[in-house]
Amino acid sequence: MQSSNDTVIVEAITKVPVQSVWRALTNVGDLRQWMFDEINAFEPEIGFETSFSVSSGSNFFLHQWRVIDVMPPKKLAIHWTYGGYAGDSTVIFEVFD
Repeated sequence: MQSSNDTVIVEAITKVPVQSVWRALTNVGDLRQWMFDEINAFEPEIGFETSFSVSSGSNFFLHQWRVIDVMPPKKLAIHWTYGGYAGDSTVIFEVFD
């Protein structure tokens, strides 16, 4: 990507109920299974913050998340930064029937 204004959109089609997808996005146990083993806590509530370190080779990346929007079971938005690195992102998950 060339600028801080780039947008990446990823679409995935699943054959599971919306509630199952929502649980995978918002339940800490499910997040550990499919996204980050290292996540220690998560609550789908505006203002909730968590941080956890993920290793890649000999590098460690401190993931810092803050929930900025929640509309169960349709939308979850997270402000996402990496401690010690410039820049930030907003990651938005939208779930449709």
